[in-house]
Amino acid sequence: MASNIIPRTYAKVVSLAEDAADGATTLGTAVGLAQNTAVKIRADLVALTGNATATPPTVGAQNLYDTAKAAKTAAAAAERAAEKAARTLVAGAVDVLKHYLGRQWSGAWAAAGFTEGSLAVPDDPLPVLGKLRAYFAGHATQENAGLGVTAATLTAQATALSDARSANNNAATALKTAKDNRDAAQAA
Repeated sequence: MASNIIPRTYAKVVSLAEDAADGATTLGTAVGLAQNTAVKIRADLVALTGNATATPPTVGAQNLYDTAKAAKTAAAAAERAAEKAARTLVAGAVDVLKHYLGRQWSGAWAAAGFTEGSLAVPDDPLPVLGKLRAYFAGHATQENAGLGVTAATLTAQATALSDARSANNNAATALKTAKDNRDAAQAA
């Protein structure tokens, strides 16, 4: 006995929908098809796949999902790059401050934001960027513009990292929405 299970994969759904639309066009009137007419099936198919020849062209839910996945990948890469740049800047600031605060951690380093008994660059550099910015704003003579360690560069890097994180979070939200829309279009 044949199975009438509707496939769940995109390619199989599109192929089956094309076949169903063709069958509904050919035989729909003869068999009295009323529920899933060729027009309804084609509309669902266009909602999923889009129609580049329409005026104006339509972008399907699958294409929007693919675009959102690419945007999320790019946003995640941008966040990783901003974090790497931030860690590099924090490490440079530590090197600059070693001339003023000592080569090993001491209580003097707490004013620069290193309160954990270590000069290690933290996994999340954002909080220490803000503390270093405040420190250099109050100790401008210790800035090293040649190495790019200034209150202004620390502020700019903190902003860049925060913006990259926000963009990545927004891309994740957009991806979830696009996936939900694609899943609904595919289910239709």
